[in-house]
Amino acid sequence: QVYWRRSFQRNRLFNLYGLFQFSRKSAELGITEGEDRADKLTVLSAETGFDWSTATRSHLGSGRIQYSQGFDGLLGAQEPTSDPAQTETSRRGGSGNYAAGEFTKINVDYDHWFNINRDSTLHFSFRSQFSDDMLTSLEQMPIGGPNSVRAYSASEFLRDKAFSTSLEWMQSAPGFADWKSFNNRRWGDTLKVVLFADYATGWLNDPLASEREEVSLSGVGAGLRLNIDKFSARFDVSKAISDEVVGNDRSPQYYFEMNYGFY
Repeated sequence: QVYWRRSFQRNRLFNLYGLFQFSRKSAELGITEGEDRADKLTVLSAETGFDWSTATRSHLGSGRIQYSQGFDGLLGAQEPTSDPAQTETSRRGGSGNYAAGEFTKINVDYDHWFNINRDSTLHFSFRSQFSDDMLTSLEQMPIGGPNSVRAYSASEFLRDKAFSTSLEWMQSAPGFADWKSFNNRRWGDTLKVVLFADYATGWLNDPLASEREEVSLSGVGAGLRLNIDKFSARFDVSKAISDEVVGNDRSPQYYFEMNYGFY
């Protein structure tokens, strides 16, 4: 992978960057019975991203738009065919054709934070992907998991085009936000309680007869966010409210993450 990135504007209220990236991607799929499959892609992408805030920091936002183009046969990338003897590609469509190396897709993401007051924040998140091509798992958008619909397992479904949205209300240490916690910080700056709702819909291009063209997932839940100097932790519990069966039979679903920065 090689890339070039440039910052076009940097200040306290607005930042803008551009990114060009050239990637060679591959993934192997082990098959219990039959031959293993492999996806090989060569992709050129162009991206622009930004973040902004109001002078009072009551509103903050960040987003990005990425355009990706794959190429047939370039640097060993897979080529279009309907003959299984001529390809190792893992995905075959209802038309009988296998996924090609050439594809086009666009990703659009956006996050917005509205600070209602010092201890209460609304956070809206949007993730999306648009493509008219049959994609392999390397380029499909996953829906379900800690960064999508948290009531479902990670990458519950992979789709060629999809969007995912989340709305979170974060309250700092309800009832004791002004108490002192660690290193003379407020508990309101250390611990947050979160209530959230997630939704996602995705579609397959050229699905097999055994595959569903469209799926929709939704869930609601609650969580905690902990920040102590270089240490942070996240805990979420979520239950599905859509009719889609949870693949791992866990309801509710739990996610826990810890991070420590060595710097």
